[in-house]
Amino acid sequence: MDAIMKGLGYSVPPVIYYHFQVPKGDMYLGLRALRNDDDVANLAKYVKDHKLIRVYTKHVHDMDAIMKGLGYSVPPVIYYHFRVPKGDMYLGLRALRNDDDVANLAKYVKDHKLIRVLH
Repeated sequence: MDAIMKGLGYSVPPVIYYHFQVPKGDMYLGLRALRNDDDVANLAKYVKDHKLIRVYTKHVHDMDAIMKGLGYSVPPVIYYHFRVPKGDMYLGLRALRNDDDVANLAKYVKDHKLIRVLH
């Protein structure tokens, strides 16, 4: 899938997930992963009967790259967390491991100007 995306002129982040939507399926129960040849064979079953099959990408934010871009040095192994506004250091810490965690962080950004990211 990475080669196809690059061939279409898209840049491909270091970690990216691909899914396709089963024709007439919805976004919740109709998405199927494209991880390996078996998954692509599953997609191919739909191609003969459908002219359009939607393929979706989901990339993972690279927290190390973000921190380096902000001018911070990053040790070889580091774990990122954010503190929920008005939360304490014990029950208010949330991990930043993947895009779902970043989406969780984004829920707080609209109402708060400062969110502490800890490592």
